[in-house]
Amino acid sequence: MDPLNTSYQRLQAVPQQKWDALAQKKIYFGHQSVGQNIIEGLEKVLQSSPTIRLNIRETANPRDFEAPVFAHSRIGKNRDPKGKIDHFRQLMEGGIGQTADVVFFKLCYVDVDQASEIESLIDHYDKALSDLKEKFPNLVIIPVTVPLTNATPGIKAKIKRLLGRGPALKADNIKRNTINDRMRKKYGAAIWDLADAEATTSEGTKVAYQDKRGTFSLLNRVYTSDGGHLNMTGSQVVAINLLLRLASLDLD
Repeated sequence: MDPLNTSYQRLQAVPQQKWDALAQKKIYFGHQSVGQNIIEGLEKVLQSSPTIRLNIRETANPRDFEAPVFAHSRIGKNRDPKGKIDHFRQLMEGGIGQTADVVFFKLCYVDVDQASEIESLIDHYDKALSDLKEKFPNLVIIPVTVPLTNATPGIKAKIKRLLGRGPALKADNIKRNTINDRMRKKYGAAIWDLADAEATTSEGTKVAYQDKRGTFSLLNRVYTSDGGHLNMTGSQVVAINLLLRLASLDLD
């Protein structure tokens, strides 16, 4: 089953009035490299779906939110998740929070690994979102799960892993699954479950591995060329998942 066909079929099932309403909103998305993959996928999807009319712009300038826009920009630095959270908070308090309708940002897979202190990180995340919600009660803030990784197929990647230079696939993804499960429990249906979109196949099953500690989701290899970033198929599948999440919001 072609994952793109499946995703586009779901997209086409959304009533046009949902897309028309979304096109009138001011949206902000903060990200780094995987987020840029998603933006590239989104642009490709919009080319194939001209009735979805979003004004995509790379900007974090509050003045650019005077008219409907799907704004995006890079935030923070990789491997500094608390810094990204703080940067997002600064952008909201610097003007975007007063003018936007919907905002969200994502951490990168490199921000959460086996060494991460999950309790401290999620407390920092929760505090920022709680404070922003109190300060901007009309702003829709979408929590986003942390993206996943998977091993890169091929002998070179296998050699690197054997030499200890490859990603710690299981240990790192256990921590990502842990923080994602905490977010799902706390925020429920309010989240955009990016990690789940990355792990889901076109048949609806989940890519995962299991050991005595439990079952842990992984990035679907069909969606990646390097084990972490999204290829064009993955970019479009995840972008469509994002569009479906945005279309499900009550934005009237």
